[in-house]
Amino acid sequence: MKSGKLTKAEIASLLQASQHEPRSLLGYHEFARAEGTPLAMVRVFEPGAESVAVFWEDEIDHAHELKRVHEAGVFEGGIPYRRPLVPYRLRVGFPGTGQGSPLRTHLITSGFAWAASSYRCNGYVPGRGLLDSIALTDLVAKQTGKAPARVYLTGASMGGHITILGLQEFPTAFAGGLAMCPAGPGEMDFLTSVREVSELISGVKVTSATRDTDVARLTEILGKPPEYTPKGRQLASVQILLSGGFQPQQRATSVSIPRGWRRASGRTGAGRPGGSRGARQGRLRSLREIALRGGHIEGL
Repeated sequence: MKSGKLTKAEIASLLQASQHEPRSLLGYHEFARAEGTPLAMVRVFEPGAESVAVFWEDEIDHAHELKRVHEAGVFEGGIPYRRPLVPYRLRVGFPGTGQGSPLRTHLITSGFAWAASSYRCNGYVPGRGLLDSIALTDLVAKQTGKAPARVYLTGASMGGHITILGLQEFPTAFAGGLAMCPAGPGEMDFLTSVREVSELISGVKVTSATRDTDVARLTEILGKPPEYTPKGRQLASVQILLSGGFQPQQRATSVSIPRGWRRASGRTGAGRPGGSRGARQGRLRSLREIALRGGHIEGL
């Protein structure tokens, strides 16, 4: 594997989730060569991405495009070897955003300037993302020698959250904003709640040190769709209730409710976001009853 390229078997192991140590294939790797410095390669699995570029964090103007080696979103490519090593960064483009965005094309052809940026750190960091976006505005003014007459803020997912936050916190800095499929505290609350309920139902706490083993145990305890175990149906039921209950197009029609559930909530159907404090507390007690006493939504 001196070429540094992934083999078909290695790609298949990533796509089929049969590779027990994905980091042995993905990320940054060096390969010895007969002469000269080692070959430095970066491999990335970004489902849905249409482009990926890599750059050293202190060389943001020298990005290197990675080659798509599988349509599912596997990319690989070289990056200049260097010592000492510094962290590398990825620039990921998804359909509808970034360089290939129809919105970007429309705005540029309409006479607007377009500026986009990564953020100073990874993770869910809308606050820092907003500050870095404001710094980007200042950078554009510095490089062009002219401050923009109007600034519009746009973004998707966490970028949508940044857009909403920007309009709220700096109402005079932006002429308008477009938040596309914005994430926010509600999604974080949902993910945290599902994690806690999963631990309660399964007895398995996933940690970074034992992640692969923990996920394998979870799969054994909960099953896989559509073949859920009874505990898997419990967890799926809680997830559905946390996200607003069944929608008209879904096939399950009733809920198997443990004893005491109706007394806690006063309802036999799915809870909905909002409502009084007492109603919200009742829903939380109801979800806990489902987790503890074995109830689940029938039809799962």
